[in-house]
Amino acid sequence: MFLDDVPVNYATILIAALTYFIIGAIWYAPFLFGHRNHHPITEPTEVEHKHHFGPLGSYIGEFIISLVIAYVLTLIIQISQADDVLEGITVALWIWIGFIATTHFSAVLWD
Repeated sequence: MFLDDVPVNYATILIAALTYFIIGAIWYAPFLFGHRNHHPITEPTEVEHKHHFGPLGSYIGEFIISLVIAYVLTLIIQISQADDVLEGITVALWIWIGFIATTHFSAVLWD
């Protein structure tokens, strides 16, 4: 398979995943934006926050997600042959525009 030849630095992936995880934890912490209701259509009293896996399971799951994101982004950046930080950021920006921004905006259009 052609991905066998793609060089991957696992220490960098771990650092990127930890950074993503920590920024997300701070972002959604109660002292920043965690206290806000993310469902503007429903009343705050109607929104029931459930942790299907418990709080610890949610943190573990979120960290696994951050590892997957960092690994896949590493593969795409390596395959695109981005050689410096600016090229890597450019690839990541195009990935965000192509897959994240468009799918989130689609939800806004149909909401």
